[in-house]
Amino acid sequence: MRRDVRVRLDTGHSSGCTVAYVSGDLDFGNAHEMVEEYFRLAGTADRPTRVVLDFEEVGFLDSSGIGAVVRLWKALRDGGGDLGIAHPPRICWVMMTRTGLARYIAMGQTVNGVAARLAPPRAPSRGGAHPRDGRSGPPGEHRARAARAR
Repeated sequence: MRRDVRVRLDTGHSSGCTVAYVSGDLDFGNAHEMVEEYFRLAGTADRPTRVVLDFEEVGFLDSSGIGAVVRLWKALRDGGGDLGIAHPPRICWVMMTRTGLARYIAMGQTVNGVAARLAPPRAPSRGGAHPRDGRSGPPGEHRARAARAR
């Protein structure tokens, strides 16, 4: 039985972050809803810049779900913010680690713990150094630049 994704963006803050409580399956059929909900909120005066996704109630996550997380992370990063994931399902840990995204998106078992690891808000920039590892640009871009330099 398929469960629809539900995204509730809690405007209450935890360590200065907006917490988005996500429940259900985050897959090909509905992953876009999470990103759309963020962009809807981004158009308001309460535009979040530091967001923790609470995946405690997420039952399943596929590559489309990871893609939605990456889109959200890029939008936040480009706007001077950061993204983290609390209570990620095991498959999320595995996919984020294998793809290298775990170096860029904080993950942990508590909302407060993840919120504490997020970068402080900064001026919007594209491709600036990421606060967690100092590399510039999105994942993999440093390898492409190194290859072009050869």
